Formats: sequence, C-alpha cells, structure tokens
Amino acid sequence: MFEYIPTEVLSLHIDPVEDARLAPLPRMYSREYETGLFAFDGPASDVRFVAVGTRLRPNLKALKGAVDFLSAKSDYPIVVVSPSLDYWQKEWLVSRRMPFIQDELNAYLPFLGLVLRESSKGRRPSALSPQAQRVVVNLIEGNWNRLNAGDLSKRLGKSRASVSKYLAEIEAVCPEVVRRSGRATMLCGDGMERGVLLDCFEAYLRSPVSRRFRISYGVGPNELAAVGARLAGLSALGMMSDLAVRGDYPVVALPQELLPDALSGFGEEGEELPWWDEEGTEVEAWGYWDDYPTDMDGHTFGGLEAVGRLSLYLSLRDRYKDDERVADAVDQLREDICR
Repeated sequence: MFEYIPTEVLSLHIDPVEDARLAPLPRMYSREYETGLFAFDGPASDVRFVAVGTRLRPNLKALKGAVDFLSAKSDYPIVVVSPSLDYWQKEWLVSRRMPFIQDELNAYLPFLGLVLRESSKGRRPSALSPQAQRVVVNLIEGNWNRLNAGDLSKRLGKSRASVSKYLAEIEAVCPEVVRRSGRATMLCGDGMERGVLLDCFEAYLRSPVSRRFRISYGVGPNELAAVGARLAGLSALGMMSDLAVRGDYPVVALPQELLPDALSGFGEEGEELPWWDEEGTEVEAWGYWDDYPTDMDGHTFGGLEAVGRLSLYLSLRDRYKDDERVADAVDQLREDICR
C-alpha cells in the first residue's frame, strides 16, 4: 500500500504508523482510494496525518467526498496523496485548503506551514493527438516501455521536437509514466498493470477512425493485402470474441495517409459507393497505424491481419452502445486486453 508516497518532503521524513485503526471508507470511495496513517519524523511523532491516496489521476468530486468523510471521523489532518495530480487539480485543492502530497517537490501542507510547489503552470489534460495516442497504445500493450525520446523519435519517424510535444500531452494525463533525469526523458510504465494504465488514459483516448465508407466488393483480399489493409470493425471483433458476424462483406482499415494511393490503385472498383449501398467492403480511414497488428494464426478473412486489440476496442467503444450483443463483445475485448 502507498508505495507511491515519497519518503521525504523537504527535510521531513514520512513514516507509516503500523496497526493504525481508521474508519473504513464507504465502498463508493474505497474502490478508488486507499487510506493510511502516517507520521512526520518517525512513527512516535505527534505530527501525524491520514493519507487518502491513489496512483491514478483522481476524480475531484469523489476525492472531496472521501476527504469530507474522513475529516468527520478523524482528528488528524487529511492529506491527499497522488503522483498523478496535475497543475489544475493542485490549484483546486489549494483553493479549498485541502492538503496534498504529489512528490518530494510538490506538497501543500498548511497545518505545518509548508507549501512546496512547482512554479511552472504545466498543461491541462486533453484528448491525445493521434501520434501521442499511438505512443500510449504501445505503452499499454507493453511494447514501448522504457524508451527514451530518441528511441521514440525513431519508432514514430518524427522529429525530437514533435516527440517532446507528444510526451508533454501524455505527461499532462499521467505524469508517472514520463520520467526525467537531467535532460533525458523516458517513457516508462514499470509497476503499472495494463488495466491501471488503461483506466488512467481511457478518457483521453479517441477512436482512431477518421471516416468510414464503402467500396466495391470486387476489391478482394489479395488487393487489400497488397496495400497493407487490416481487418477492423466487427470483422476483427468476431475473430477476437464470441461474437458471430457476417463474413461476406468485410470491414478493413487503412492508414489515412496511404488511402488516396490505395484507392487509385484499385481503379473504378476503388470508388466510394453511395451511403445507402451496403453491398460492399467497408473501409475505415485511421489517423494512426498500429505498430503491432493482431496475429490471427491464419484464421481470418483472406489471410489479412487484424488491427491491434486496444485500437480496435477504441474504434468500437462508443459505436454500438445500443446493440447489447456487440456491446458485450466489446466489453469482453476490454477484459482480455487488461489480462
């Protein structure tokens, strides 16, 4: 518990108080937060506080509820502990005189007269750009862990300046996965499970699909494979879950930047069909491309590979909410990703 709480803030050591009895949080809060009693400068010290913490970026409404509950049950100060607090959340806590500890360099402890905070304003978390999302998808899938900015620049085919912008976007959402040492910056998810990472980032991940349209079914698997198309949508979901799907008209994905050349290479059969014509291959244009497609062991339409599981989940997450059968399969896919 509380392995993310720093051992020292300024010159004050933080020590857990063993066998402390605290009022248990109601279930609506305990699923997200943990609590513990800590002391400054040794367990025997009289300067103690109750910590309410989470490794993830907290929900401020739920956090305030947990703090109010503990305040009514304890005479000790209640201190929020989270390494993932962003600038705006810290400002919100300070405005309500709610103590917090983020790390050794970020703490607000007015009951000790201690305010130690970053001077830079940082950036507000927001939906990730396509390339920043590509980095996060690979991190969650376990493919791009412990890569520095130079490594990421080579993987993405982007400049170091662009990679710095992507990392700043990611750091605004989950500061813990961007680690700095001097001038070096590293993407690192050590100690964080897939489910934890997905919970942290999911609200800021968008569907990779920029648009959908249909082309003639005369464009077959060989032609699609030749331009690098991958199974997507319900066609891929049917291969990764218990969902039974129609197999005569597949759904395929192509990267947005390759789409014009691919369609022109198909000739007349690559022309977009009217929206009411459902008898054709559905094509999804993707804003970023999966670096690691899903291996379907050859059991797939025409031998095509499928898009990555996490990106497939994001492309379907909000599309079939009213179809219980498909929604259950999408939930099943998310559970498989988190295992």
